Amino acid sequence: AAAAFSAVRLNIIRADVFTRADHIVLDEFLVTEADQRSASPEARLQEMAFLLEGALSEPPRFASVWACSRHKYLARPSSVAPRITLDDHTSLDSTLVHVVAADRLGLLYDLLQAVADAGLNIKQALIETEGNLARDTIHVTDERGRKLSDPAQLEGLRAQLEAALAIPD
Repeated sequence: AAAAFSAVRLNIIRADVFTRADHIVLDEFLVTEADQRSASPEARLQEMAFLLEGALSEPPRFASVWACSRHKYLARPSSVAPRITLDDHTSLDSTLVHVVAADRLGLLYDLLQAVADAGLNIKQALIETEGNLARDTIHVTDERGRKLSDPAQLEGLRAQLEAALAIPD
């Protein structure tokens, strides 16, 4: 869903993402136009829904996959250095991933995809954007639903997240 929003140049300024134990995902997004000043017109939301349906179809439609991945090439480098903090102590049942980074189209998609690429599950994600700064907290578990305890797994996740935050030259 996050990729489909960015493909039609809608910016996610807040998101609450929950994954239930039966693997059903419940997401709520607050979006604006990429300039963050205006509410999104209905036509843009319909385009997003079309791309999302295509990406979720089996097999995914190529146009949806392509459109949902091009955002990174449109992003401009930022002077704000991203910060990643992995917290394995605050929550009893998940590892908290705190990311503070310059906001850009597709940021949420890139972060969530990095977690998935690391073979981990997202239990909950709380996304807040204020001005041009994103402050995201993602509750992550391993494939068995437990918080991360292996240092190699934590470093692998950090590396995936750092790669996701990088903007190609």
